[in-house]
Amino acid sequence: MGASFWAAVEARDAVIDGDLTRAKERADFLAHESFAALPGRYRFWVGQVQLTAGNAAVAAGDDDAAHWVAELALTCGNCHRYANRDTEGKLPELASPPVAAGEDLHARMHRHMQAADDLWMGLARPSDAAWNRGARLLNEAPPEPPVREGEAVDPRVTEQLNQIKALGLRAITASTPHQRADVYGEFLARCPRCHVLVAR
Repeated sequence: MGASFWAAVEARDAVIDGDLTRAKERADFLAHESFAALPGRYRFWVGQVQLTAGNAAVAAGDDDAAHWVAELALTCGNCHRYANRDTEGKLPELASPPVAAGEDLHARMHRHMQAADDLWMGLARPSDAAWNRGARLLNEAPPEPPVREGEAVDPRVTEQLNQIKALGLRAITASTPHQRADVYGEFLARCPRCHVLVAR
């Protein structure tokens, strides 16, 4: 399952980077990977994982790919829940970025990277603790726009960041795995939109 996990993570990271071709390639790998070594009782879940990965592999665009990659994490979590794994366990300690006015853009991006990992594990592990930590990281971002080399960022970037902060509140209040997957898909879809603006 290690190769499957990393293929899914690589598909997610490609969506974040706005690399649709790479995201679809990694999803296609997962859709066609052999799971013959798994016990027969997992056949249904293998089929669900491969069906979801297959949908990601033919995604019509970035938003569609983000949706299916989030659904893929959810499907992995459903299988792990079925297997009665200890899905919570002990989460690694992470130093959360300080919540303070004047956060620079690099610190905000670091906050989002941590949240992307935590929310992913919240779905795929699945883990309420990981999900809640990621949701708080987004929602607790300072309300003031971040700065970049001492200057205000493009207002369009600020708007995207405000939307992501609002998704943090939705993540906190999401009460079902499907609601969480919907929020995560929206979060992933916003990443490349912001990255295009930041690169200018």
